[in-house]
Amino acid sequence: MVVRRTEGEISARCHDEQANFLALNLAHDIVTGAKDVQEARDYYGTEFLDARRKRPTPVHGGPALRGAAGRRRPR
Repeated sequence: MVVRRTEGEISARCHDEQANFLALNLAHDIVTGAKDVQEARDYYGTEFLDARRKRPTPVHGGPALRGAAGRRRPR
């Protein structure tokens, strides 16, 4: 994860796009208070293993970030 607070940006550089989505979505959960750091770490491990086992992974699939008005941001 790369956080640029001054620019208001966050990015992820993982081994694949789905892992980037997962990392960014969990960072968003931490920032908004939906998960604490330990919950996000635990979830990342579970989600990562489930993806490798070809099990459904709800957060892994794409961006869940929302804009200021609460709308899903365009892709």
